[in-house]
Amino acid sequence: MIEALFLFWVFFTHLASAVFDDEAFQVDWHIDNLGEISCIQKVNNTFVVLGKTHSNSLIISLLNSTSGKALERFTFDDYSEVAKLQDEKLFFPFSQTVGSKGSLRDVLGSDASEISCQKPDISSVKFQEGTLRIADVIYDLPDNFYQLEYLNVDPESSTVEILVATTDKHYKFSKFENGDVIIQWERDESLSDVVAYAVYNEMNHGLDLIKDEIDHEQELDLLEAYKFRVATNWDRLKTYLILKRFNVGKLLSDLVKEKDAAAQFDLDVQFGLTKQLVVASRSGTITSLDMRSGERLWSIDSGIENIRALNFVKENDLIVVSDSKIYSIDLTDHKYPIRTEKEAPTGYYFESSYESPLIKLVNESDRSFTIVRELSPLVSDSSLVHFEEKKISAFLLKDGDKKPTWERSLKSNEYIAGHSIREDGASASLGVILGNRTVLYKYLNPNVAAYLVANEIDKSIYLDVIDTITGQSLYSTLHNEKVDLNSPINIVVGEHWCVYSYFSLEPIPEQKIAVVEFYESSTPDVRLSTPGKSVDSLTGFFKPAAITKSYFYPQVINSLALSKTKFGITTRSLLLQLDDGSVTYLPRFVINARRKKAEEMQDKDSEEFMAMPYEPTILIDDHFIVNHVRQIIPAKNAKLLSVATNLESTSMICSIGIDIFCTRISPSSQFDKLAPTFEKSKVLITIAVLLVMCFILRPMVDHRKVKTKWMVKNLDITTI
Repeated sequence: MIEALFLFWVFFTHLASAVFDDEAFQVDWHIDNLGEISCIQKVNNTFVVLGKTHSNSLIISLLNSTSGKALERFTFDDYSEVAKLQDEKLFFPFSQTVGSKGSLRDVLGSDASEISCQKPDISSVKFQEGTLRIADVIYDLPDNFYQLEYLNVDPESSTVEILVATTDKHYKFSKFENGDVIIQWERDESLSDVVAYAVYNEMNHGLDLIKDEIDHEQELDLLEAYKFRVATNWDRLKTYLILKRFNVGKLLSDLVKEKDAAAQFDLDVQFGLTKQLVVASRSGTITSLDMRSGERLWSIDSGIENIRALNFVKENDLIVVSDSKIYSIDLTDHKYPIRTEKEAPTGYYFESSYESPLIKLVNESDRSFTIVRELSPLVSDSSLVHFEEKKISAFLLKDGDKKPTWERSLKSNEYIAGHSIREDGASASLGVILGNRTVLYKYLNPNVAAYLVANEIDKSIYLDVIDTITGQSLYSTLHNEKVDLNSPINIVVGEHWCVYSYFSLEPIPEQKIAVVEFYESSTPDVRLSTPGKSVDSLTGFFKPAAITKSYFYPQVINSLALSKTKFGITTRSLLLQLDDGSVTYLPRFVINARRKKAEEMQDKDSEEFMAMPYEPTILIDDHFIVNHVRQIIPAKNAKLLSVATNLESTSMICSIGIDIFCTRISPSSQFDKLAPTFEKSKVLITIAVLLVMCFILRPMVDHRKVKTKWMVKNLDITTI
């Protein structure tokens, strides 16, 4: 009974992590972009904007002409098939179907047959001394004015509408009536095509002292460490009381009153929530966004072309890697000086990414490379796996040099469709506790990678899980189901498992998710590795026991990622971005390779933590669509990012592509943080009332004890 109640509690708290009305728009934010704008026209008080992405898809956006906010956006795979260019004029047919709402003519309620985009008629416009003059309107052009995008003059109503673009892709609209501004708004489209990103952690130097104290305690024996802890906490209490001048009112006020902005910021720093998402667009604009609110903190028009990666090597030193150069930007200087640190020779280019701790100099002819910089300290004698389209190479990094260890080459009709390497991180447990209280020990090998090989002739994919030190295969399987190689193929490697997704055409077209779990042995309570140590690839190598299961999913999955937490205690979740742009997540116990059919489950199986019968189809739960009503434009190169915070329950996740969307998730509920609605004042009042009652009742209890000892009944001791 107790176990059943416990499982109910866990399931209930898990559901509590869904997105509710009081959280929507509070813990998430969204930057909706329009693409590379090629046409702006106004139809029935709505701006129709045609935008183009780097992958040649078309975005049609409908903007509120009063506020500039996007009302709706529609996407098409091929820009050139929908928008036609004739005689330097761009035509878009209103009869074109847009989503499930019919044609654009139906959406706008217009009788027009098409949008005809052409440059505004500027014959009556004068550009003079940084101003635009037309009729009785004098409009001050911005310093970085690029071009006039839209102009409308209505003599009958004495209105003039002007929309201009700047060199940094800001679009500024003004509406004049009788020479006075009545409507004005601005849109920033500089982040419409993000090519690189990095996360900057606001340093909490107040924790450095605590870290030093913990390090000192570890050097002491148990009794001395306890004395040191008590003395340290007593000193803190005395300092706090002196700061408040021993004023009880101030002490109680600190407990009850709401935190001001400065105090809330300090708390967010301690909780690890004050992170910055630094993104670089294809045009070279580098912008820092507050991951709590999406607020733009600073922006640099760097002018750097072909940016590949951003990384922080120091607290305020941003490294920018492009094809030909490596730059550094000192963020402490508000002029943001850009220094060139290294330049690639002719015939070479630099290669790096957010996930990689290295910058490589790659030879264009034979794809060989050298390591030119380590962005984070590497462990001595660590291994490096280098994935190319047709080849996998492994190296041993030692004393700043790399030595080849093994290599695999693919056939001419094969290529690597996806790969993933197990990330370093703490393991919360060594095994999985079964319903009968036996243990399946996890295969915790830190040197695991997996990749998917696509065969263009057979239309199949081949999974190979390998040990990165020796190159030996740990597990492999073939999916010969007429895989659609044009659809996204994704793979992630977790603690002791890997998950991958693909779209197959046989026996019927279906999106599939497969999971493979690795254990030291398929027999419970059998452990092959040395206790206290991880699997050693050289001296204690053995192949794990693998268990696999496949599932159907209702929508095409564009990308996969894993949620990250500081200590790995919280239930790991699989982050998914779907083909309609929606972002959702699945708890790991749903993607479980050991789930059994209902008729095969025994009583001991149902007693296992979060055990559930196997169902071949995983349905989409609307509670876990974290973007709720926000519309995210899908992008082929969109990335899912997960960042751990100092709160073990909470992870920050972002979708970065045409749009930028960030939010916070708590897969196991927020067990380490009180809800904002928690009523501290009532709790404190209750405690105070109890203390007063104890103070009043204590003499009465003492009186009763005296009477009991003397066996005196109804004696008034005041008369003695």
